[in-house]
Amino acid sequence: MLGLVPLAVGFNINFVTLFSQLNPHIWVGGDNVTFWGPLSWTIIFGLSFATFLTLIFVPALLLIDAQASVRYKRKKDLKRMKKLQAGKV
Repeated sequence: MLGLVPLAVGFNINFVTLFSQLNPHIWVGGDNVTFWGPLSWTIIFGLSFATFLTLIFVPALLLIDAQASVRYKRKKDLKRMKKLQAGKV
């Protein structure tokens, strides 16, 4: 995600002249920012949202499901124990 930030803000480096003449020709803005800027911001926010879903939301839902399953089994076992105790008396 961080690698797309220079593209998103329109930071340009001419790598051809950087390696051939040791003059990078650094500038901000240009014609390519009109297309690559919105596209890179879309990719950055999409990756951020997917990371949030993968690392926080899905494990939280799995934990909630596991806890609900334990509670359901505990209630079911308590009902079974009550029936067994009522039958013995």
